Amino acid sequence: MFKTKKFLLLTVVALMAVMVLAACNSDAGNSSDGKDGGESVFETIKKRDKIVFGVKYDTKLFGLKNPSSGEVEGFDIDVAKQLAKEILGDETKVEFVEVTSKTRIPLLNKGDIDAIIATMTIT
Repeated sequence: MFKTKKFLLLTVVALMAVMVLAACNSDAGNSSDGKDGGESVFETIKKRDKIVFGVKYDTKLFGLKNPSSGEVEGFDIDVAKQLAKEILGDETKVEFVEVTSKTRIPLLNKGDIDAIIATMTIT
């Protein structure tokens, strides 16, 4: 059985690998309006000095907007912050955009978000 820290580390490594592979794709980050000048997602993130993650705001324990603080909290948020810390050196260099199961892929393809961390499955 995985310990919590080992599981979190494994998850972070897996997500980083997915982001790196997506950034290596020469068409990744290209949008139809040309707003990013043909840069890779990774180059855009580095230049902007912030990662924009698509997360759910209504999934308990994974991504849930706390009505008291107005902040989104949960496992997906913690993973996103850890990725930002690994990539940009600061876990606060994140922006969260609310996504739903219907909107997350179109937002990613359009370039409105850099990555999705929203309880996705392989199917």
